[in-house]
Amino acid sequence: MAIAVAAVSLVGCNQEDPIKTKRNRLEKEMEEESKKVYEISKFTFDNWSQVQNPATEGGKATLMPYWLPVEKEDKDATEKGRFWKSASNKGFSMNFFNEDRNHADKYPVYWTEQGKSGKGLQLQTAKGLMFFGTGSWIIPGSLYNGLLDEKIMAVKPLESTLFGTEFAKLPSKIKGYYQYKAGPKYIDGKAGKFDTPAEGKDQGVISGVFYEITEDETYLNGITLYTDKRIVSMVKMIVDDTEGDSWKAFEVKFEPVDKERFKAIDFKKKKYRLAIVMSSSANGDKFLGAIGSRLLVDELEVIAEKKDNQDKK
Repeated sequence: MAIAVAAVSLVGCNQEDPIKTKRNRLEKEMEEESKKVYEISKFTFDNWSQVQNPATEGGKATLMPYWLPVEKEDKDATEKGRFWKSASNKGFSMNFFNEDRNHADKYPVYWTEQGKSGKGLQLQTAKGLMFFGTGSWIIPGSLYNGLLDEKIMAVKPLESTLFGTEFAKLPSKIKGYYQYKAGPKYIDGKAGKFDTPAEGKDQGVISGVFYEITEDETYLNGITLYTDKRIVSMVKMIVDDTEGDSWKAFEVKFEPVDKERFKAIDFKKKKYRLAIVMSSSANGDKFLGAIGSRLLVDELEVIAEKKDNQDKK
């Protein structure tokens, strides 16, 4: 018995104290975190302007019937020159049978006067149009940064949305405030008949996708946004109905998707893009949604680790 006790005592002395090990690990993580410097990109959605058509030679620029948020990154007031893009608004404006196409406040992307602070972003799923197999009965309210290929919008709507702008920092988290209310009837936007019910209930989505730019410099699009092999890290927050008119705070962290690619991040030798995508119908890329679903977003922040920190790793 004495020999057994001595043996147990000896093993106990040789083993590391798990509590001490955990404490040391946490202290090391806190020390490393304190050395990091973060930058915050904030989007208040307070300022909006009407989208311009490019001026024709010798002519004058005309205005589109819809508006988009104004950001300091904007090059001009055209769709192409803006930081934020909306295939939703562009598609809504192309439906000449739609009586609401000349009313900016009826568009899928507009503002709300009752933001968390000042104005806020309003994304609303609207009624679309099916025409000889093209189009969709629903148009989700969606806003993203990147490019819009207007030439193929009508025949390849998902491929026309090109997500992301160059980003030389490591995104850490996205935070802000939102409200959500699903529309009354979840439908299949590609069904032969309007108002064909689909299984389930509508939800909204707020996502961020950080991916590597490869030699061909192609973008993620509506088909590859969440599945492309070049994705380094990602956050995808599905939102359900919120209570009343109160704003709900959120903070979601980017998680590595490809661990090897994440470990190999090199801002000196490689380039990356960050896509921020928000939609009133989370399955809008599958043409599923409910007309009237509404997602409000305000005080959106993208928090990222500065490039200098990454160079030291």
